[in-house]
Amino acid sequence: EDDQTDRPVGWIYVKNLKFSTTDAALKKHFDKAVSAAGGVIHSAKVARRKGPDGKVLSMGFGFVETDSPAAAKAAIQSLQGSMLEKHKVQLQLSKHGGTGAAAAKKASKAAKSGSDKAAGTKLVVRNVAFEATKKDLMGLFGPFGHIKSCRLPKKFDGNHRGFAFLEFTTKQEAANALEGVGGTHLYGRRLVVEYAQADDEGQAGLNELRAKTAAKFAGDDDAEEAPAPKRMKRNL
Repeated sequence: EDDQTDRPVGWIYVKNLKFSTTDAALKKHFDKAVSAAGGVIHSAKVARRKGPDGKVLSMGFGFVETDSPAAAKAAIQSLQGSMLEKHKVQLQLSKHGGTGAAAAKKASKAAKSGSDKAAGTKLVVRNVAFEATKKDLMGLFGPFGHIKSCRLPKKFDGNHRGFAFLEFTTKQEAANALEGVGGTHLYGRRLVVEYAQADDEGQAGLNELRAKTAAKFAGDDDAEEAPAPKRMKRNL
């Protein structure tokens, strides 16, 4: 068993899982691809946490452990963007696997190591599809913790600007959400999730976020994110 522990394994990090997806369904989704690569699945686990009422909830992501990095890479290449229970999964190779609280701690540590000052309870979400609503975002981020507020800044015409602010009760919950939701798709758009800075919700910060979104996703439908031109008066 010691030899087996020392053998390299492959971990696949799976994002954008449906919250009702089970461990068994996750394993079944990867079985053929891993087997075709000559590998074996050691485990498939959906990350879970206890909700406020004590009920165990999915965190929207999970890990699949294979017997080799090569098998994991082949499975990712084969299944990237595939549909699992009507959700398009996002896959990446992970150096370390984990589930539940362990994965949450890793997410938190990773976020904090990047910038202690940046890590907080507020997140900014960019590249939000214009048909997405506050209810959609609450449903996507809700499983990661208690959301104190969710705001979609609006344009003069009443439509939102393509980004949102969410505030969680604790830094741990925000870190879980950043790790679990970042890079997932909502209405065909890949969400970019970052820690919000103190001045992001001021007018200058809003303009900067609009410019960032327009620049990063130029060529996408997000062209509407660019600062709106001044309206010209027309002589009728």
